[in-house]
Amino acid sequence: MKILFLGNNNNAFTIGCLEHLLALREEHQILVGVYSPASGSLLGNLKKGIKRYGLIKTTQKVFHVLSAKISPRQKKEAASGRSVWQLLQTNEVKGFWVGNLRDEASLSPLKSFQPDVIIVAGFSIILKAPVLSIPEKGCINLHPSLLPKYRGPEPFYWVLKNQEKETGITIHYMVEKIDAGDIIQQASFPIAPGDNENSLLEKTIPLAGKLLKKVVQQLDSDTIDRRPQNEADASYYSFPRNNRGNE
Repeated sequence: MKILFLGNNNNAFTIGCLEHLLALREEHQILVGVYSPASGSLLGNLKKGIKRYGLIKTTQKVFHVLSAKISPRQKKEAASGRSVWQLLQTNEVKGFWVGNLRDEASLSPLKSFQPDVIIVAGFSIILKAPVLSIPEKGCINLHPSLLPKYRGPEPFYWVLKNQEKETGITIHYMVEKIDAGDIIQQASFPIAPGDNENSLLEKTIPLAGKLLKKVVQQLDSDTIDRRPQNEADASYYSFPRNNRGNE
């Protein structure tokens, strides 16, 4: 089976999920499309972070990177500037840089590969019909929440803010509405006292990898079992904004 994987170059969730997928590369042909949203100067990226998340949230993100609560694995990745592109080079896997996916030039690498399935994890670009229609077996997304709850880009932040008792990972088909397609696999775990966004990430990645391997096997054998999301239970949270007070 030909698998096209799409993710952000410096996104830890992307990197972790891709590592699990690459364990299957002897049985499947894998090509990786890499998007790099964090281009520009450090000052420019800090300004973008403050505009998007607010000063408090941006400061918290910087603190988490330097904090003792961050895992040894994440410290190592931060120190080495670990990226998807480096992972591809280390494993001798082919990749290409992704454009805006809105014009024929940026769509060409996807179409020419003729993937059976597109798998997405931690990807900034919302896929529209021209991309969703490319693979015969569809496009699937790994989303770090228990859909249909906590659709959107920052579920780790929001489940903690809302003091949820559990969270998890959902693998689902992609449609043009964000995080709204049929669920293929889902698994949960409890949120422990003292958990933060980094610890939730560390718990989510191995669970995502386990489910991803199962889904790839099901796709390969055409034994997918899917169920629609219950829209009555759906919730969507966008990026945290600079309006939360002194939290």
